[in-house]
Amino acid sequence: MTSKLIAAAFLLVAFPAFAASDAEVKAGLEKAYKVKVIRMNAVEVGGKPAFRAVLMHPGGDRNGALGVSVVTVDATSGALLPAYRHLTSGLDENTAPSFRPNRQSETAIESRSVWR
Repeated sequence: MTSKLIAAAFLLVAFPAFAASDAEVKAGLEKAYKVKVIRMNAVEVGGKPAFRAVLMHPGGDRNGALGVSVVTVDATSGALLPAYRHLTSGLDENTAPSFRPNRQSETAIESRSVWR
């Protein structure tokens, strides 16, 4: 519980109260998480302005080295937004692109044919 409070306080200190531009959000992300922001796009999430940022983690000798992550940042507060949000109609789906490894159609799977 204490670690969550510390993390929340860190986010409030790391980002300005009002992030007016993508440059401020980019600087805040790079400073707070020690990553390189590759690309930022202005998006709208739940009717509010936000930024979708593609981050690259620094190199090193760990599994996450040079990994790429996509995060969504609230444009007004600078806080990270969750990938899934609860709505009155249920759970809002993640808007990240889908990379389906199985390219076979349902009929091909049912007929037990193999896609090559």
